[in-house]
Amino acid sequence: MASSPAQSASHELNQDHALFVGLAVGIGALSLFLLVGVLFAAWSLTDALSHASLSTVGFLFIGGAFIVAVFAVPVTAYLGWKLVVPAVLFAIVAIFWGALALSVPVINASTVTGMVAFALLYSPVYLILYALGGGLEHYVHTRSA
Repeated sequence: MASSPAQSASHELNQDHALFVGLAVGIGALSLFLLVGVLFAAWSLTDALSHASLSTVGFLFIGGAFIVAVFAVPVTAYLGWKLVVPAVLFAIVAIFWGALALSVPVINASTVTGMVAFALLYSPVYLILYALGGGLEHYVHTRSA
């Protein structure tokens, strides 16, 4: 069944809106990570960036992009294409990291920094799982339609 041009334009608008909302959520999460680091881990961004090498700045930029993507991809996939699997995988990851954070008896600079580092280290794995799960769900939906 073919969709009309009006339905196609509406679908594109919904996907653009989904992308905007996903990026806003991802940037909000990155901002929250930085705020937690400044408040609980006593990070000083000006000190860190004033003594940082170009490779460190590049690593921080790429790490920030991964953090934004980890939050933005499931939101965009759900709002734009109604894919549930990436959102469920994100919920599992978020519950895991939340439970891990609550299980730490003392939250200090090294625990916050360590948890952020490990979450950042595993972010490519999450993105691959989002792509595989979302792709499989999309394939199943289009195959059964």
